[in-house]
Amino acid sequence: MLPLSSGFNVSKTLPSHWVLDSKATNYMPPSSTLLSAYSPCSSNKKLAIADGTLVILAGLGNTQINPFITLKNVFHVPT
Repeated sequence: MLPLSSGFNVSKTLPSHWVLDSKATNYMPPSSTLLSAYSPCSSNKKLAIADGTLVILAGLGNTQINPFITLKNVFHVPT
């Protein structure tokens, strides 16, 4: 069985703020510029989002939400 990630409210525009959901499997910004410690994904891994569409996982990184909170292993899913 393959691991499954799901997302909703997928947007092609860069967010001006983050909405945190403690039950979210993963966070997926559309741009790697929002991520630090970025590592490109060398394989063609795909993720299924809420509507069943498969999207490509381009890489992983970290993003700092505020001075006290850093999200790690955030998925970069380009639009």
